[in-house]
Amino acid sequence: MAAKLVAVATVTLVANRKLSWDDRVATLLPDSSNQSDSVTGQRCTVEDLHSHRCGLSGLDQAVQGLHGELTLETADIVRFANALPVKYELRTRWWYFNFGYSLVGRIIDMATGGPWASYLETKILKPLQMMRTTLSRAIHKTDSNIAKTYVVLTDGTPSEVRPIDIDGNCVNGAAGGVRSTVSDLLRWSHALMRTSENPCIIDAEHDSSSPGHDYISIGVPSLSSSSDIFSSRTIVDPRAPGANNYGLGIVRQSTPAALGVISPNRDFSSPVIGLNSPSLRVFSHNGDFNGATASMYLLPDSVSAVVVLSNAKGLSDAADWIVQDIIQSMFKLQPPIDVLAESCRCRDKYLRWFKETIQDPLEANRQSGPNNRQPNDYTGNFFMSACDSFALELKANPENPQTLLLVVNGRPSQTHVLSPYHFDTWEFVPGSYDSYIQKGYETYHSYIEFLLSFQRQADETVCSLKWVLDGCEVFFTKKR
Repeated sequence: MAAKLVAVATVTLVANRKLSWDDRVATLLPDSSNQSDSVTGQRCTVEDLHSHRCGLSGLDQAVQGLHGELTLETADIVRFANALPVKYELRTRWWYFNFGYSLVGRIIDMATGGPWASYLETKILKPLQMMRTTLSRAIHKTDSNIAKTYVVLTDGTPSEVRPIDIDGNCVNGAAGGVRSTVSDLLRWSHALMRTSENPCIIDAEHDSSSPGHDYISIGVPSLSSSSDIFSSRTIVDPRAPGANNYGLGIVRQSTPAALGVISPNRDFSSPVIGLNSPSLRVFSHNGDFNGATASMYLLPDSVSAVVVLSNAKGLSDAADWIVQDIIQSMFKLQPPIDVLAESCRCRDKYLRWFKETIQDPLEANRQSGPNNRQPNDYTGNFFMSACDSFALELKANPENPQTLLLVVNGRPSQTHVLSPYHFDTWEFVPGSYDSYIQKGYETYHSYIEFLLSFQRQADETVCSLKWVLDGCEVFFTKKR
């Protein structure tokens, strides 16, 4: 949900001529210059970052660490961004890039002379009286009325996990650092739809008998030029039905369509709703972290919004299934989708996913080879190419001398146990899906991302390692 807030904050700066959508990131942040691709480094704009079309990989697996913790400081945002690999050429396709919003946060800092989170509070949260929305994770310690976070294990039982560290003071905070409530997000939805195109939206005179009265009974001010975020900036999936486009921090579709574009359900089940019904414009976004999911949908033609928040990450994204069921019921969409049956099929695929995608390929690709490698050959500090402030430490494991410990960027809490895989490659695949989800490995989507491959020089000493993340090769050089 943070992306829309940040996008509207940028809209206000553009309206006040403090920024332009065509401003180049390299101009606004002089230290910014991607080392992997000079075209992206020099031509990427503010609009490219907001619409996920710059083509860079954010390396979420490296940044969003175990147990909801982060591995990077805000002072290193630009330096780390300079080292990010290019997955697709600039503006050639949509590719979700959380880290781009970290750069947007820095740009807002620069344009306003203060923290971007404070600007959001001043310009959006306070005027809309979103009093239960915060950009501070300290709320978990100061507010007794806040949901705990859980993951659902394979036997269906919940397991409590610590809340994520991301907030307005952290890396990726501008992509997902907001804590909120259903009532505040309905008020936010109301404000987004109250534009010059929709002047007759329910206001303080709304019928007090309505179930929604308590949520939107205040006089909601309109947000200047907020309609800009709804304009299509790039195509999400040209093959999908429903004009799947992306604006600024929001997905734009027209039914019939497969909703839940950013929901984790998307990889397992995408039923098309409204095949035989009049078309609806639908704007949406999903949020997904270990222990919580969120779905927010706007249907401006009927001035409707549906918001579902869940404090558990289950064997399917229940929040998005619930939203889709509500929407098809509200508008009597035909033919009706059996959402319960669809979610059960999705759950079954979730249960098979870890074995089929992680465990089975890991074993199928294991190669026989010499088993005479000594763990001490691989110990030392390895620094990321083009970003020497991000490092991996490999050290001996005192509890098992046949394994190694991988410590990410100097954080003991981010320690992985490596076992020999084959030749100079080591792996740290968790033993089960339950361990995978409890530890917070949810950004890892391939067994390859659990492998570290070491390179040797002519004298047979280890000199570097390769970590393939998001399909991109990331190299780390050993410090001598």
